[in-house]
Amino acid sequence: MALSKQQERFYKKWEKRREHKMRYILFHGVLLIGGLIAFLLEFIASGYTLSFFEWSSFLLNYLLGSAIGAIYAHFQFKRIDQDYKLLKKGKVI
Repeated sequence: MALSKQQERFYKKWEKRREHKMRYILFHGVLLIGGLIAFLLEFIASGYTLSFFEWSSFLLNYLLGSAIGAIYAHFQFKRIDQDYKLLKKGKVI
């Protein structure tokens, strides 16, 4: 069975990414998701203004967001890797 172009691109990209699981979790989970959660929590807590932005609470929110993001990225990595393994076996996702 031939793969579609989208599946081929996914296959080639993930083949390289899956070698660096920790890098994936740190970048996608801790940095991106953790930073986004921290910014949103701080923005909401400051009454939707950036003028009352407190770094101490931002850092606490970032630690919380990073933990949530790392867990999310780990499970996302596992799910994507399962799709990759199915494609590698020749099965359709």
